[in-house]
This record gives sequence, structure tokens and C-alpha cells, in this order.
Amino acid sequence: ITPTDDLIAMNKAAQKVYTSMEIQPNFANTGKCYLVGLAVTDDPASLGTEYLEFCRTAKHNPLNRFKLSPENLISVATPVELEFEDLPETVFTALTEKVKSIFGRKQASDDARLNDVHEAVTAVAEHVQEKLSATEQRLAEMETAFSALKQEVTDRADETSQAFSRLKNSLDHTESLTQQRRSKATGGGGDALMTNC
Repeated sequence: ITPTDDLIAMNKAAQKVYTSMEIQPNFANTGKCYLVGLAVTDDPASLGTEYLEFCRTAKHNPLNRFKLSPENLISVATPVELEFEDLPETVFTALTEKVKSIFGRKQASDDARLNDVHEAVTAVAEHVQEKLSATEQRLAEMETAFSALKQEVTDRADETSQAFSRLKNSLDHTESLTQQRRSKATGGGGDALMTNC
């Protein structure tokens, strides 16, 4: 902006003290922005617009007294009145509500099914635990019974072995009274023939 005499005079009269700009987003089909217009206005045209100054410091800015900090920007806020209206029920809103209710019911049915599954899994786990405890108890009883049986068999085998040894020893040293004694061999002169059996 060139500070012409007219612009300086208007600035001193507190007129045309804000800038306004026009930007073309796709200048000459380049895909780049370009500043195509710049003007001075009485009111700020956008947020962040500062009071137009023709000096190096902001001390002469008449709005400085309103700033909390010198680097803050001043902008004019334009009040906007918002009015909310109740929309009549359309096909879209009815469909939206219907879909929401379906998903709500689906969520409830999913929760119920998950609760059923949870209860079933809990029941199965309890049943398996009971059966496992019973099986462990029966296995312990069987181990005890097997140990007792093994000891009994070992004891009987030892008794039987001892009885057999005693019987064998007794039979080895018992003379038979029913069988005739064999006569002692008289020997031979070496000219006897051998029997061919």
C-alpha cells in the first residue's frame, strides 16, 4: 500500500483504517493462491486484520489501549443470531430412527446372547472341574490300592520262593524208600563191547 496524501488524511480522520484483500485460490490454473485485490475499509473484513498504521511502532495505534499485549491482533466480531427450527419428520429422519432402534435391539439381543454364552461356559467349566476333581480322587484311590496290591503280591512271591526253596532242599536230602538201589559199577577190562542203543 502506498501511503498517499489522501490515504494519510483518511487515516488521521479514523476512516479507511483497515485492509481488505481478495485471494484467488487457483490463479491462472496453476493450483496456487494469488492476491488479486487489496483495499482499505472502515471495518475489519476478516479476523486478524490490524489497524492501518503509517509508523514503525504500534504506539500510535488508537486501539492499543484495548490490547492486553502489544502482539495481539484486534478484530471486530459481528454478532450472529442463531435460530433453531424443529424439522418436520422426513423419510430420512424416520429411516434414521428406525436404523437406530434396530441397532439398539441388536445390541440388547447381542448382550443377552453373550450373557447366555457366558453362563453356558461357566456351567461347562464348573462341570469339568467337578469331574476333574472326582477323577483325581479316583486316581489317588487307585494308586493307593495298586501300591497295596503290589506289596501283597511281592510278599506272597517272597513267601512262595522261600517255601519252594525249603521244599527243594528237603527233597534233595530225602532218601527214597520205594526205589531199589542200583548196584555199584564193577568196571570193565576194556574188552567189553559197547551197547548200541
